[in-house]
Amino acid sequence: MVFVAIFLVYFGFKNLKAELNLKPSQANINTPIENDADWDDDGLNNREESYWSTDSNNPDSDGDGYLDGEEVASGHDPLIPGPDDLLPTNDNLTMKMSQLALSGLVEGSLKPDSPNYEQSLSDLADVIAEDAITSFEADLSKTEIRIIDSDKFSQQNYIEEFSRTHEKLLKTFVEQMLALEENLNNIGAYGMAYGGVAKSFSGSASRYQEIYGELLKIGVPKNWESSHLGVIKLVGELSQASQAVVSGANDPIKAVAGLNKIVQLWEILPEITESYSKKIQLNELRPDQTIFK
Repeated sequence: MVFVAIFLVYFGFKNLKAELNLKPSQANINTPIENDADWDDDGLNNREESYWSTDSNNPDSDGDGYLDGEEVASGHDPLIPGPDDLLPTNDNLTMKMSQLALSGLVEGSLKPDSPNYEQSLSDLADVIAEDAITSFEADLSKTEIRIIDSDKFSQQNYIEEFSRTHEKLLKTFVEQMLALEENLNNIGAYGMAYGGVAKSFSGSASRYQEIYGELLKIGVPKNWESSHLGVIKLVGELSQASQAVVSGANDPIKAVAGLNKIVQLWEILPEITESYSKKIQLNELRPDQTIFK
């Protein structure tokens, strides 16, 4: 029931559905459009033109010499002439949703009598949901781990050292899940700003960070590299999701997405443990001194 509650809360805001206009515009208000067509051949279809509040009949809405689609693709605002036209970044999903909803009301597509009302609501929900999902994806492109030889002695030392850190991860995650029902009840009764909730998830986030640091220090045999990076990714995402709940008073949408992410990762951890157990057997290593025995 706890997992179902999180699922419903998270997808509840997605199903609210709203619009994607970042800036107010009077272009095409209350006018039905062919959503997938690109009338002005600027790289944005008509639905995307509505998102950015650009003119679907003008390929260069701000007149700076660049097509609207080119500007969006390169991170520039299609409504502001360059060079000072970089799009702002905003990690606060609640604020972003509020700003987009307000822009949609000003622009007109979020008014109930707008012919694009339903589609606009759906578009905003999709964009916020996608941002919520990607916000917890750990970037491993700059992660450096110490690679060592893959002889049997090195592998044996690795799994024994890794086992101790993995045991801490399992303990932290299980404790977090056991406290989840109480935390959800407190959120329901007192809101995301309740101190007990922030304290609980702050403690988990801190322990995940410690585990993350330990994983980076372990010497990893080359043939275990991908498995080890997978665990680092998992721990990084758990830490980020837990921290999002800590900041729930400031960004409740991201906090709910964080709760949902933590529950999703509950299914991955046993898979990782099983994968390590099978690989230990495959490489004929001794699991006696590990949790994989």
